[in-house]
Amino acid sequence: MTGYQSDVTPEGASNNNTGAVVLHSTVKPSPTTVLLKTAVASVYSSSTYINDNILMDEGVQRSFITQDMASRLHLKSGGTDVISISAFGDPTQTSQRLDTATVQLVYNILCLNISSIYILK
Repeated sequence: MTGYQSDVTPEGASNNNTGAVVLHSTVKPSPTTVLLKTAVASVYSSSTYINDNILMDEGVQRSFITQDMASRLHLKSGGTDVISISAFGDPTQTSQRLDTATVQLVYNILCLNISSIYILK
């Protein structure tokens, strides 16, 4: 696990002939720093662009943008979509209907069209 160290200590063998060993595990936070892949990039809409901080995550299923950034970009909704949201370890889900839009992300020589970006309220 990143940022954690695990100590596994054998407590002792059982008294039967199976040779079984009982193990206990503890997890302690280590003092390492967690770094997120962030950048300052130009985000374009059809009418304007802004330079802003972005969080890069290549494994995401959806991309999100704040209502504040959408307003500054003068984004027009391209439709709506219903998504289910749940937290880690939480068995419940909530559904939200979010506006969608399309933006273009430019960083160095990389240019990405991001369609169906979800605008958080």
